[in-house]
Amino acid sequence: MVMQKIDNALIPLKQESSTTGVTVVLSLATLITSLAISSVNIILPELVSSLNTTFSHVQWMIIAYMLSLTSTLVVAGQLSDMFGRKRLFLLGLVIFSISAGLSGFIQNLWMLVGMRVFQGVGGAILIAVTMAIISDIFPKNRIASAMGLIGSMSAIGTGLGPVVSGLLVDIFNWQIIFLLNIPIGILIYVLAKKHLPCDSHVKKKHPITVDYKGIFLLSSAILAYTLCIKLTRNGFDITNLVFCLLSVLFLLAFISVERNSLYPLIKLSMFKDRGLTLSLINNFIVSIVVMSSLVIGPFYLTIAFDLNTTQAGIAMAASPITVAITSFFIGRIAKLFDLRKIILIGLFILTLASVCMTLLNVTYGLMGYLFCLITIGVGYATFLSTNNTLTMINALPQTRGSRSGILNLSRNLGLLTGASVMSTIFASVSDITDIATANTYKVEAGLHAVYQLAIVFLIAAIIVQIIAIRTNNKVLVEHIHT
Repeated sequence: MVMQKIDNALIPLKQESSTTGVTVVLSLATLITSLAISSVNIILPELVSSLNTTFSHVQWMIIAYMLSLTSTLVVAGQLSDMFGRKRLFLLGLVIFSISAGLSGFIQNLWMLVGMRVFQGVGGAILIAVTMAIISDIFPKNRIASAMGLIGSMSAIGTGLGPVVSGLLVDIFNWQIIFLLNIPIGILIYVLAKKHLPCDSHVKKKHPITVDYKGIFLLSSAILAYTLCIKLTRNGFDITNLVFCLLSVLFLLAFISVERNSLYPLIKLSMFKDRGLTLSLINNFIVSIVVMSSLVIGPFYLTIAFDLNTTQAGIAMAASPITVAITSFFIGRIAKLFDLRKIILIGLFILTLASVCMTLLNVTYGLMGYLFCLITIGVGYATFLSTNNTLTMINALPQTRGSRSGILNLSRNLGLLTGASVMSTIFASVSDITDIATANTYKVEAGLHAVYQLAIVFLIAAIIVQIIAIRTNNKVLVEHIHT
């Protein structure tokens, strides 16, 4: 019989099949949240034409989702403690599905962006509560495999998004990408009502206090940061500077509040661990680089190689498929080597892949682009799986949840930065105003500019990782001598 652990109370599940049903529900939820990013990326060129807008404006479809998801992610777990996992999961699913479904009936870009904000809130709730439910109901010897399955579903969703979306858009229209969330959401809702453990079993000895000040200040800091890094064609101007200053002020205020909070969103004491801090920095940097290919790829493929949406989607799927395969392989061999050195190898592979992108020429054809893209996938998987393992394996049991939250926050901030900064640079250099008349060579120049900046970021990450290795070696030497 499987035991369910909630707040130090062991509650027997009715039968083994209960965990199977829960696994199906959580896997489907993970799938739709990952599809929400990759499936929309591939239709950005279509939206530029259909909504008579520009690439600079349509990129807010990605930024809005990432912004709201990032802001909500750090509070969703705490809210699930207060209101119950199942109740919050169902609420997040309703928010996600309805906002996505309504987007299929909207023909105005900024109304679509608004719906993406709500969709991001729902997505963040689903992601956070999924992790909490796994920790609640699965015994320790099965948590790793459950987490692995959820990670695989995320990679599958990222890979399927461009393919499925491209095919559906070519057959129907871009609205179908959003409308499909309604029947899928209804299916998951019915299964969740049946299989997720009831909140009535949750017993709390003390009331949970929500850190509303912390929520407001952190969300404000993230919003101001997003507007700070959203460059215009004039580059970094006074408006960007003002938002940067506001972001810093909100962050300082957040730190001050968290120091005195009994229920902080983020435990600041964790940052005393230098290894953790360096891992978070590199997680942020690498996420910026990886997001570049997701945002820019559809435009480069459709303009440079004249691919239709379906073909571009299939081509983009090469990277997440590579990530899924490489992650499995790295997970098998990582325990045999120094994790910090494997991370360094991943960063070197990413750097070589970025150099490959800067040297890419249209005459090399689609295979040339795919070679660089697959190399990025290998480097990213090598870095990500190892960095996550290193970050979590050193955590005490009572801090694992907090570390996981911070790790996700650093990753999402990186994705948000990549979606904003890299796409703005690409738009500025390529000067895309109309897909039909876009200049292939300017688009190629835009791609080169983005990955030239990526190389700078990755060199910084390599330096950070070398510092992490030397710091660890120094600690080991001191430990031996003592």
